[in-house]
Amino acid sequence: MYQITSEISLRPITLEDHSKLADLMQEIYPPAYHHLWEDDGKWYLDNQYSKENLQKELKEAHTHYFFVDFNDATSGILRYITHSSWPGEGAEDSVKLHRIYLHPNTHGKGVGKTVFIWVEEQAKTIQAASIRLEVMDTQTQAIRFYEKMGYEVFGTRKLVLPGLHEHLQGMLYMEKELVSN
Repeated sequence: MYQITSEISLRPITLEDHSKLADLMQEIYPPAYHHLWEDDGKWYLDNQYSKENLQKELKEAHTHYFFVDFNDATSGILRYITHSSWPGEGAEDSVKLHRIYLHPNTHGKGVGKTVFIWVEEQAKTIQAASIRLEVMDTQTQAIRFYEKMGYEVFGTRKLVLPGLHEHLQGMLYMEKELVSN
């Protein structure tokens, strides 16, 4: 476990946590993303948070997967991958912030900012050149937050998944370059 502040800690997710992870994401994901999907996000949740997918993701090299606890309550998840490369690039010198989902009851309380700063510190310890992430281009609140945290758009793509409304498939690639200490 990592105690980031007196209120915020990170607990590694294991395969035994599958049910807790699936239940948490069922609570967190739909309110923010149901509008993207023909089925309110059921396919995405069933696919991304299945026991099989969790097992696969936990086995991936350089993966770090955590529950985010706020005031001793499980309030979100964080998954990042160190030594990551992006399509068309050979160098593995960035950190990919793959997933960060926080319960709405944490919004405006500094949890996201604190977790982002912590990931940035981890990235600097391995001398990563940058942190990168993807965000749906319709998630304006998230985009504004990432921009405030120093991220800039460096590319776009279309995310084609079953049941994802075609007109809402736009994704932005965002990056924050890190200055070595």
